[in-house]
Amino acid sequence: NNLVFLDKLPDGVVGYAINGVALKDSWKKIRVYFNGNKEIQIMKLDSNVWNAAIFNNQMATDQNLPGTLTLKPYSCVVLYQL
Repeated sequence: NNLVFLDKLPDGVVGYAINGVALKDSWKKIRVYFNGNKEIQIMKLDSNVWNAAIFNNQMATDQNLPGTLTLKPYSCVVLYQL
């Protein structure tokens, strides 16, 4: 129950959520997305602000995403909340 695959994602996008609290991690919520499409995918995030650890295959520092996520083609994004 600490890893849940997300539904209602665009075709070709896979995402899952990790419960960091249950794992005693400093990141309380973690989301990972993979875009397997050759096109950009734009998705709405929930109302919470997310921090990016990896953004479109690049390490990210202090990047906050308030509501929209743009996934580049063939990319990975790792988001977290403290």
